[in-house]
Amino acid sequence: MRYLLGFLVALALIIIAVVLIVNGINQKPVNIAKQLNSFASYASTGSQASLSIEGPITANQNHNKVIITVNASNVNLSITQGYNDRIINSQNFNNSENSYLAFLKSIFISGFTNKIKANGNYNSPVGLCPSGDNYIFSMTNNLSTVVNSWETSCVGSPHTFNGNLNSILQLFELQVPSYQNYVNNVNI
Repeated sequence: MRYLLGFLVALALIIIAVVLIVNGINQKPVNIAKQLNSFASYASTGSQASLSIEGPITANQNHNKVIITVNASNVNLSITQGYNDRIINSQNFNNSENSYLAFLKSIFISGFTNKIKANGNYNSPVGLCPSGDNYIFSMTNNLSTVVNSWETSCVGSPHTFNGNLNSILQLFELQVPSYQNYVNNVNI
């Protein structure tokens, strides 16, 4: 009886292994090139990608946010003051569809579209990193949201962004000529 039970357990394990292998073979591999091309096609659709960097929780007059918005025709850098986002500096720079296409491909490869569910079901980073920075990533195409995620500079803080933070920040900053000159004295 003991051998029969052992045989049945071994047979069940073999059947489970075969089913798992067959299911793995039948699954279509993710075609990254196809996803990249699909995301890059937004370059010609009126879309725009943006990054907002919001500084630490401070007095209203000391609180700043830097917003970089990139689309096929221009790049905008806005710096706001206070929690009501009063614009204190705004600069526009010409862009082209080819430049935007290269940018979209680069942010896709760096994980701009990668999103996870935040621990604790938070729907924004406000207050989760009081002494650090919040990074909000978004992309819209006409009136629909394509990307909406966020991260903070506080280690272990809940977040929804799951890409390469440093690479995405650098790619957005590089879209603004002389970026550091504009943000040198900004509280972020």
